[in-house]
Amino acid sequence: MAETNYRQAFKAAIARIYHPTGAIVGAGFLISDRYLLTCAHVVTAALGIPTETVEPPAVSLELDFPLIAPGQKVKARVVFWQPVNSTQAGEDIAGLLLEADPPMDSQPVRLMAAEEMWNHPFQIFGFPSKRDEGIWASGVIRDRLANGWVQIEDIKAQGQAIQPGFSGSPIWDEVVEGVVGMAVAADKKREETKTAFMIPTAILQQVWPELGQSVQQSIPPQQDMDSQAMKDFFISYNRADKQYAEWIAWTLKEAGYSVVIQAWDFRPGGNFVLEMQRAAAESQKTIAVLSESYLKASYTQPEWAAAFANDPQSLERKLIPVRVKECKPEGMLRPIVYIDLVGLSEADAKQTLLEGLKPSGEPVQKPMFPEAKIPEQTPVSDQSVAEPKAFPSALSRVQQIKEKSLQKRLDKLTTDYEELAKQRDYTTNVVARNNLELQLEAIALDLDKVAAELDALGA
Repeated sequence: MAETNYRQAFKAAIARIYHPTGAIVGAGFLISDRYLLTCAHVVTAALGIPTETVEPPAVSLELDFPLIAPGQKVKARVVFWQPVNSTQAGEDIAGLLLEADPPMDSQPVRLMAAEEMWNHPFQIFGFPSKRDEGIWASGVIRDRLANGWVQIEDIKAQGQAIQPGFSGSPIWDEVVEGVVGMAVAADKKREETKTAFMIPTAILQQVWPELGQSVQQSIPPQQDMDSQAMKDFFISYNRADKQYAEWIAWTLKEAGYSVVIQAWDFRPGGNFVLEMQRAAAESQKTIAVLSESYLKASYTQPEWAAAFANDPQSLERKLIPVRVKECKPEGMLRPIVYIDLVGLSEADAKQTLLEGLKPSGEPVQKPMFPEAKIPEQTPVSDQSVAEPKAFPSALSRVQQIKEKSLQKRLDKLTTDYEELAKQRDYTTNVVARNNLELQLEAIALDLDKVAAELDALGA
């Protein structure tokens, strides 16, 4: 079955669970033709009984499948019961058996047991307050906690947080292309975050034998096995844009990506050319930090050209340009769509960067009809812990003049360095080669000083 069909089955399996008054209390999902999974606390809410009820409830509850047959309610009864009990592993799980056939188009989910899920993107559909029709949310999976639950979170500034009403929903993992767990709780201790928790499929299978053979073990494709040691992104930049490059690298690492960047990873004593070649070869994608300085520098061209050569049609997005200063890419860079951070605030730049790196720009919920009145929203500030790498701020007129002067000096030093480096590479005389090395070291020191002055301007 293709991935698209697996996801269609995922959507067709989602159930909406009702209270007798008609209120929606949570979700569940089909794991076979007649069996469903949900949370025990969703069942107690649906039946109006205490959350800590120990014995399996004997009363049936009502549910429907909103994405394929909304309003076509079916009754189900509890056939497996692990009540809410914080001292017990595998708590808060309920198995349901439909008392009649489900809708014709319903399908069970593809259950996957995955050992390593860090930073896997996920999707979830739930029914929070005032969203009876449901709403999509997305984020990334983190790792297991001491109680066996797995942390999940939305790392975007905007987006739907997982909250009451999502309990019992299946978690679709975009990497393994299947359901890897069930949403069980939101983080109530830190309500300002978008953190929640899921019960992983492995625990669901362990406590309810009915799942049995329906759970598949996730085996990473060979290409993923080969790329485990690879970094997500290599940051290619000109020295003049070091502060932007470091901010981009820090933002990506904070979002869970792995990066290689010259400022942090190339240490004294190493061979610059070999390290640059290794960084590009051992990274899945290259981010080119675009500015006039970057486009004019000759030594940055091989860095992005290597990524371009591996993906000339941009089918795999091996090369992702990020424009940080006014410039106009030409030649082979011209047709490649870039992420534009020019003129943005730090909060907007962060969101634009992370959204631009996602595999797809498809929204997780239906866009608003153009003529509909857009409700006013209170601006949400981007509150976060202090970041060591601040987003470069706009410069005053005096600073712009100084920056231009420093940039010219930096370009001259860069050209001198490149010319001497070429001479050194073709020099066989040991004495002459050593003299060239000393000159290169002196120019490198001057380059660092000028780059530091440029950094200080944007601080």
